[in-house]
Amino acid sequence: MTSYLDLSDSALLTLVARVDGHSLGELFRRYATVVLVAAGWSDHSAADAERRTVEVFLDVWARPGAYLPGAESTRAHLARAAMHGADEQAVRLRTARLAGLEGWTYHDVAEVLARPAQHVAAVIRDELIALRGS
Repeated sequence: MTSYLDLSDSALLTLVARVDGHSLGELFRRYATVVLVAAGWSDHSAADAERRTVEVFLDVWARPGAYLPGAESTRAHLARAAMHGADEQAVRLRTARLAGLEGWTYHDVAEVLARPAQHVAAVIRDELIALRGS
């Protein structure tokens, strides 16, 4: 019996490509919260964010190779996929929430946004100040 908990993201995605549903379940366990927050969990209705989260994981099932870690992590690929189509302000707010709620560093967020870490640090600071004020 394979212990999915001990497998790397790359190994899980390889198993997903072989139509192993348990490996997709383990990826979901690891990253569903991140994808849900990135999908706009508190920007829009919960149903919209949940629908987008399901769409992202269905895409992983259909195209696991697109999520293989390379220059960026699987987590970054998934978060970016969840934010696809969001306007710039929504992306800024969601990344600030990932930093605040998920404990991401500005380096983690910079990876998702594919932007310089210093720029992202300023964005997170500004958005967290705005969130505190509201």
